[in-house]
Amino acid sequence: MLVPVTIGCAFAADLTLRMLPHDLFSFRAWEATRTPGEDAPFLPNHRYHSDRTYGNLAAVGNLRAFRQYRSVTFTTDELGYANAPDLARRGGAAAIVFGSSFAAGSELGDDSTLAAQLARQTGRTVYNAGGGDPNFAEIRWLARRLVAPGGLVILEYPERGDVPFITPVHVTHRTARCREVIAPRLTGVCSVLGWLARHAAVSPLQILAQRGLKLLQDDRWLPNPYAGTVLQARLRDGQGMLFLAQERVAFHLAAPDAPAVRYVRWLDRKLGRENFRVLVVLVPRKYTVYAPLLDPPDPGPDQSAPYLDRVEQGLRAAGIPVVNLTARFRAAATAALGRGGAGGGSIYFPDDTHWNAAGAALAARDIARTWGGLEP
Repeated sequence: MLVPVTIGCAFAADLTLRMLPHDLFSFRAWEATRTPGEDAPFLPNHRYHSDRTYGNLAAVGNLRAFRQYRSVTFTTDELGYANAPDLARRGGAAAIVFGSSFAAGSELGDDSTLAAQLARQTGRTVYNAGGGDPNFAEIRWLARRLVAPGGLVILEYPERGDVPFITPVHVTHRTARCREVIAPRLTGVCSVLGWLARHAAVSPLQILAQRGLKLLQDDRWLPNPYAGTVLQARLRDGQGMLFLAQERVAFHLAAPDAPAVRYVRWLDRKLGRENFRVLVVLVPRKYTVYAPLLDPPDPGPDQSAPYLDRVEQGLRAAGIPVVNLTARFRAAATAALGRGGAGGGSIYFPDDTHWNAAGAALAARDIARTWGGLEP
């Protein structure tokens, strides 16, 4: 009798908890607001706030001692992107930023994203469309809707990121396919189905159970099976720094630059016909920036910086303006050694894979400088 009752209670608890907002069970905005498979990368018209968010590497590696808690407020607009609520309705932006989680800035919060800092530095309206995986049709649709004619499309390309297929065909997401199949007038039904799909995929009860188990998996009570996914390292000044272990592996492996160059050249031609200019921002991985500063140093070979250099050269040869942040970030990381404090003067969060506000500001300055050089 006890077993069926226990199973029934667990099922009821799981079902009840799934009805609650993901904010209550997430340690950062990325998990709380993501909408995988839907039209936009984040929940529309949503505000997430936490005073105890911490880095994804500390979470992935179950390294509680490495957590650096910080306060983050992350707001999305009606289109489901990280912007002020009214920005999508205003239109006429001078530029739009597409890219990965670096561009989205969920680790940074509203005032420190790349788009927000670029807007402050230039005095222009910059729309943040980061965080998704858009195809050409989506990029064109958002640019037409939100950017003034002749405006700038900024493509943030993370080191060795996935290169989209070269196709002008619009690849629909789950909610868009739902509207096509059911009926355009029944969009409310598709929104409900999207909500159900999100909450069916996430079990808060499982998350809470895993957290409880991880409290014991600290290499004192029980072995920590997650520690191997994260590299625990120190810089020359003694500062601790976490990295994804796979980043160190990739740092030593050569990669072809032709796919990225080919795709961006194609996209530049397509967007040029729409009267938009393209500017590419090459963002190095965290390990690529800090590898020369490790103690002991990484023996190499360094294949990451040459890869980004080759992508830069290929795009410049095609007349496409590029901001390659590798050398600038390495110089800034070197200059920051020994500054002390939590995170010192680092430009990436010590407990996370992403840049911090200082890193995003450095990128924004370089982009603003290049943008200014494109003016007639």
